[in-house]
Amino acid sequence: MTATVPFEEFVKTRFGGKLYRGSHSPNGKACLHEALNVYQGKDWSDDTTGTLDLRPLNDAPWSSDEVRTAALLPLGAIILGWPSWSQAKQQAWAKTVAEGVIRRILPPTLRALADRVPSAAPDLVAAALRCETEGTASAASAARSAASASAAEADVPLQEFCRILIEAAS
Repeated sequence: MTATVPFEEFVKTRFGGKLYRGSHSPNGKACLHEALNVYQGKDWSDDTTGTLDLRPLNDAPWSSDEVRTAALLPLGAIILGWPSWSQAKQQAWAKTVAEGVIRRILPPTLRALADRVPSAAPDLVAAALRCETEGTASAASAARSAASASAAEADVPLQEFCRILIEAAS
């Protein structure tokens, strides 16, 4: 049986108002999908069959569980409605999210990277500006190229470079 209270209230009551990364034992901490499944009266699981899988986002290195929860709770309503959405509505939503990431997340990340790799700063800042103004896949691809070139220029192993990007985005 599906809960009769809003998802946000359910998380507050059942899980102390916080979502956590990873998988958990029943009746303790919960990630977004565990909480959603319990909310819908399903077995305890982070299974995402038939819905939008946000486990990578849930398990990302957020600055705190409070920040994770604040960002993910509003997505609960989307996930709950996702199976009933038309394919066109799902694609439109995905396009909107992708554009938002390109316009709002890539630019500060690229600028933070520019601060760490000054020799590549002009290309990284230009890529950030293009992402902000265009919000297109082409702008994101150019940003990827600029970031890859700066990693090579800085002679940083890929794993270390990814860590730097994650820190810059946090």
